Amino acid sequence: MVNKKKNTSPEKSSKKDKKTVKKSRKRRLLKYAFKLAALVTVLSGIFFILVFLGILGPVPSKSKLHKIKNPVGSEVLSSDGKLLGRYYLENRSHAEFEEISPNVINALIATEDARFYEHRGIDEVALMRVVVKSILLRNKSAGGGSTLSQQIAKNLFPRVDYGPISIVVNKLREGIIAYRLERIYPKEEILALYLNTVPFAENIFGIEVASERFFSKSPARLDVHEAAVLIGMLKANNYYNPRTHPERAKGRRDVVIEQMAKYEYISQEEAEQYKNKPLDLNYRIISYNQGPAPYFLEMLKPELLEWCETHTNENDKPYNLYTDGLRISTTLDYNLQYYAQLSVKEYMKNLQAVFDNHWKNRDIFASNPQIISSAIANQTSRGSSGNVPDDVMDQYKKNVTTTLFTWDGLKDTTVTRLDSLTHYLKLLNTGFIALEPRSGALKTWVGGIDNRFFKYDHVKAPRQTGSTFKPFVIWQRWRKVLQLTPILKMN
Repeated sequence: MVNKKKNTSPEKSSKKDKKTVKKSRKRRLLKYAFKLAALVTVLSGIFFILVFLGILGPVPSKSKLHKIKNPVGSEVLSSDGKLLGRYYLENRSHAEFEEISPNVINALIATEDARFYEHRGIDEVALMRVVVKSILLRNKSAGGGSTLSQQIAKNLFPRVDYGPISIVVNKLREGIIAYRLERIYPKEEILALYLNTVPFAENIFGIEVASERFFSKSPARLDVHEAAVLIGMLKANNYYNPRTHPERAKGRRDVVIEQMAKYEYISQEEAEQYKNKPLDLNYRIISYNQGPAPYFLEMLKPELLEWCETHTNENDKPYNLYTDGLRISTTLDYNLQYYAQLSVKEYMKNLQAVFDNHWKNRDIFASNPQIISSAIANQTSRGSSGNVPDDVMDQYKKNVTTTLFTWDGLKDTTVTRLDSLTHYLKLLNTGFIALEPRSGALKTWVGGIDNRFFKYDHVKAPRQTGSTFKPFVIWQRWRKVLQLTPILKMN
């Protein structure tokens, strides 16, 4: 019997071999992809654990987050409870959630974290939007993916440089902190914590100081358009400063108002009304050297520092005047203090004009040039008896750009240091104090014409009594007369 061999064509055999090779390649690729995915998952898990445990950088524990405390300046109050000034490291005051207008809260959520009440510290929807729009589609206007809680984490626990992996480590850190914050604090406290933490323009922190600085009112009284100005600043606080860049601030304010309308916190009609309003700033600075009573605060400071050293806070540590948020009540009358400063400024401005007119055609220092030399020697700590070295005098003859105090306001100009010095030596100064006669309570204290430029307190300046002593002399004379009166009657 003859066996017939099957006729297999070379073409069919070649096709089968190719299919086998393709299937084999697919299997290998799937195998490698699976292994790669498993490796990435394991490495990501290890990376997360390293960040979570604080090995790649400190991550605050829940107990530490429970004790979050921003440095709060101590406030000095008048007899009627109005703010005279603060002692601070950061110009910050604390406002409770109930003390903040709903307009501020609504503007903040609409602009910075629209899904605030829906997430638990990390907004996955916003993150996906950022990944798709910002990274894949290169859309720069897609916005950020950080929640308010993540922004708090970034503000309270600053980012650390880890080289090429910095952004990943810091973002993961902030996510972990944000998640812990949301488990510790209710949403209202997180909002208050954010608004008390965030920096505004001009080196001020927190909604209360910002509201006081730009609108001279408490955050509880802010209207929609005012709240929108302050919340709008958070994107870039100096760039959108309403005092220095009013047009930019107004444009940003209108964006915030539109966001509030978009998320139905206000109607579109109301939005148009608020956008048509002017900025309505009522700017007022209360800082360590500006405000109703800067000289008084400086006079009071040594006594307060001494008190802090001998008294302890809730942690059994001496109070810190600059960070513990003390409230110091005084006998100063806010209105009297205001009018005292106003009177000093008005009277001294007129007196300065008389003085300048008297000396306008003469060199006030011609007869005594040692006044200038002594002033330079005192400033530079070089030279003796008013003798100034030539190299120092040459420096004083060079032009500098500076801001000068004048009775008509601050003046930005370019002058020599010598001209600047003579300008200030010609200025008249004074002090003003008022006491309540019966109780001896201090009612006003004006130590000079401007604490920013003149630190010397003229209230405390040692002076000859002059004519101010006459009432005491007259009283003594009348006292003797009254004592002699019975004798005269007897005679």
